[in-house]
Amino acid sequence: MTFLRKLNENFEEYMCVVLFSLMTFFIFAQVVSRFVLNFSLAWTEELGRFTCVWLVYMSASAAIKRSRHIRVELIFLILKNRAKIFMAIVSDIIWLIFSLWLVKDGIKVINMLYGHGQTSPAVQIPIWIAYSIVPLGYSLMTLRLIQSLYKDIKNFINPATAEQGSD
Repeated sequence: MTFLRKLNENFEEYMCVVLFSLMTFFIFAQVVSRFVLNFSLAWTEELGRFTCVWLVYMSASAAIKRSRHIRVELIFLILKNRAKIFMAIVSDIIWLIFSLWLVKDGIKVINMLYGHGQTSPAVQIPIWIAYSIVPLGYSLMTLRLIQSLYKDIKNFINPATAEQGSD
C-alpha cells in the first residue's frame, strides 16, 4: 500500500526528474558535438525536443495535483467559504470535460498516426510514440482533477473538514 501511495503522491515528480535529466543530457550532447566536435547530432536535437514536450505534460499534471496552475482568482477573492469551494468545483468540472475531450481526440490522433506508420526523421521511432503524451498527459490530468474534485466536494458537503485540513 505504501508503494501505491508514494506513486500517487510523486509519480509526476519522478517522471519530471527523469525527463528533465534526459533533456539536459541530450541538449548538452548537442552543444558539445556542435561546438567542440564541429558536427551536429540530429538524434540529440530530436530526442531533446520530444523529452521537453513530455516534460511539459508531466509538469502540467503535477501542477494540477499541487493546485499550482495559473487562474483568474478575482472571483475566489470575492467569494467566501462554500461559494469559493463551489466555484472551484465548477471550474474543475469544466476543465475535466476539456481534458476528457482531449484524451478522446488524442487517442484518435494516435490511432491515425499508428495507421500511417510514420517515423521520426532522426531516430526512426514511430511518431505515434512521441505523440502519445497527449492522451497520456491528459489522462493523468483527468485523474488529478477527479482527485481534486473529490476533495472539494467533500469539503463542500462538510465545511468543518476543510477548516481542519487547511492547517
